[in-house]
Amino acid sequence: MSNLDLPVVYDGAIDPSDRQSYKAIGASPAGTEFVYLLSNSTGGLLYVGITWNPFVRWTYHATKKPWWPEVSHARVLQCDDDRHARRVETWVIHNLVPAHNIHQKRRVAA
Repeated sequence: MSNLDLPVVYDGAIDPSDRQSYKAIGASPAGTEFVYLLSNSTGGLLYVGITWNPFVRWTYHATKKPWWPEVSHARVLQCDDDRHARRVETWVIHNLVPAHNIHQKRRVAA
């Protein structure tokens, strides 16, 4: 995988304080998964994750993650299934290095 040429479900601004607005994206179709990339106002990639329902997942982030108020943009991509989504997520983490993903990051040689 060398790019993110996947169907785009949503690509735009989000208000991290307006949890009800996340519902507008909807849930993924049965059997598919979404990969989401969250960025800050300067375009810095903050986090990438997998979900079938952004409202549920982002509501969790809003209550538990100290970086959530920095989020201003979301890109949501549709994947064929969970296995595909995990491959995409791993590629993004290894190649685009989101600031707040702590699992799967490549270790930097000392």
